[in-house]
Amino acid sequence: MNTRLPLQGYGIIVTRPEEQAHNLCQLLEAAGGLAFRLPLLIVEGLNDSSTQSLCCRRDWDWILFISRNAVKYAASCFAPVEAPTRVAAIGQGTALHLTNRGIRVDLMPELEFNSEALLNTPEMGNVQGQKILIVRGQGGRELLGETLASRGARVDYAEVYRRAAAPIDPEPWRHRWQSGQLHALIVTSGEALDHLQSGAGDLLQDWMPELPLVTMSVRLAQRAREQGWNRVIAASRACDEALRDATLEAMTRTHGCVVLTNHSKNTNLTDRFK
Repeated sequence: MNTRLPLQGYGIIVTRPEEQAHNLCQLLEAAGGLAFRLPLLIVEGLNDSSTQSLCCRRDWDWILFISRNAVKYAASCFAPVEAPTRVAAIGQGTALHLTNRGIRVDLMPELEFNSEALLNTPEMGNVQGQKILIVRGQGGRELLGETLASRGARVDYAEVYRRAAAPIDPEPWRHRWQSGQLHALIVTSGEALDHLQSGAGDLLQDWMPELPLVTMSVRLAQRAREQGWNRVIAASRACDEALRDATLEAMTRTHGCVVLTNHSKNTNLTDRFK
């Protein structure tokens, strides 16, 4: 007896940069889905001498890694991290990348994986007089650094990579949409969402009312709704497994157990699609 896989029959667009999409695509495909890759951003490492000087210093009280890319493009400068410096990771994926490179992780938020959750840890609440290095990409959020500075920390930034917009050719995606192959879209950053908004042209007139959009966070989901997306659901955590689970939830709530067509009109959506 053949058992139907939970995402069988669903075509899901994964918009992560090419080198970061593999694990999420594997999870979706293992659940029976068909992962379509549409990388919206290109990640490029930065080779700046002043940034390298910051990374090479050994007098930090804390080094905070904000993403897996921050680890990828800077971790070699910090191995091994010397006492008394402690290391914080924004989430599970970042922590795993650090551990795989031989760098211990002293702090990671337990529930949500974002700046707010890191700031709510006891360790980040008492930073008066401490020297903190935030390792991130260009154009990152200022909340973390500004809040730590307001608590009396001396904050510096090591911006070790940048994200550039990747070209979008709408026509192949228009064909897949019109032929009923697409059932969900996953977006994991505000920059990617904004690039999709500006680069996909009139294709979004079809997608925004109909296509379920799965986001990495509640904050990003709200941003998508403000742009006009109608069916938005946020993953419970900022990790690939939670994105897969949110995609399954979106499909179940939109189509039930069987996908009929990606243009099916279903007004019986739950509160998470608001």
